[in-house]
Amino acid sequence: MRELKHFPVKVDFPVYCAGFNPAGDVLLGGGGGSQNSGVKNKLALYKLDIAKDTFERIVEIELNKNEDAPTCMTFHNEDNIVACGINSSAEDIEAGKNRNCRIFRYSNDKIELTNMVQTITSTSTEDYQKVIAFSRDNKLLATGGTDSKLTILKYPLLEAAFPPVNFDRQEVYDLDFNPTGDQIAVASPKVLQILSTKDGVYSKMECHHMGKKYDEDRLEKTNHHVRNEV
Repeated sequence: MRELKHFPVKVDFPVYCAGFNPAGDVLLGGGGGSQNSGVKNKLALYKLDIAKDTFERIVEIELNKNEDAPTCMTFHNEDNIVACGINSSAEDIEAGKNRNCRIFRYSNDKIELTNMVQTITSTSTEDYQKVIAFSRDNKLLATGGTDSKLTILKYPLLEAAFPPVNFDRQEVYDLDFNPTGDQIAVASPKVLQILSTKDGVYSKMECHHMGKKYDEDRLEKTNHHVRNEV
């Protein structure tokens, strides 16, 4: 087995999310959140050179110190766009105005916020966006979090494709679109669901808990959805 090459790097903020852009550069997101810790919230783009073991900062943006640090990110496949999960201030969240889904445009010169929209309606400051993904054709943007809801937005309008799907008090742990973008797989602690991106109806549903099937009565009740495998 070929040895995996690696080397450590140090940055000046705690990292909560990271990703490669289409050009192979690395974007890091993180910071001290809204706790007045003195650690700034940032998005920072780095040039990675594996051959030289270098990791050089290209550009960064300091984010609002009264808001949360970035918690997740996903890159547009064609444009220099990254979508992130960033909670608004505690005051805004408690007022029901958490514009948690943020769109940034980046270049080698600057990173700038271009749009933001609310997908988390909870007024609890403990809820946040855990996952986000663009479809392969960049026409859809999906978000999910601790508020038990999956939201799929039309991009670039950022309008809901259909009403949010509730995961029955379970956090959304992960999600991803299939290659054609007509289905999305969503994982929560007890359920893996594959849904249509046209209307949110289950295309396929498999439930497991501790290695066993979960909630078989519910499966029977939704049998017409479970059997409609694509």
